[in-house]
Amino acid sequence: LPINIKEQAAIERRRSEEQKRLSRIFNVKYRTIGIDKTALDEQVQERQYMKDLEKQRNDAFDREMIRNDL
Repeated sequence: LPINIKEQAAIERRRSEEQKRLSRIFNVKYRTIGIDKTALDEQVQERQYMKDLEKQRNDAFDREMIRNDL
């Protein structure tokens, strides 16, 4: 049975979508994190920002201590 090009493209598209869906379902990390991943990413960025600020603060204190020792 010959299949025309439009039907074949539609079948391929459905297969591709199904494969993507299955990969999302069976991906443990994506499934457990789910939609809240963006909120978790924001928390990680905020934590990194706070860590960087603390490092800058400590570096400033270290420079001040060295300056006072001289």
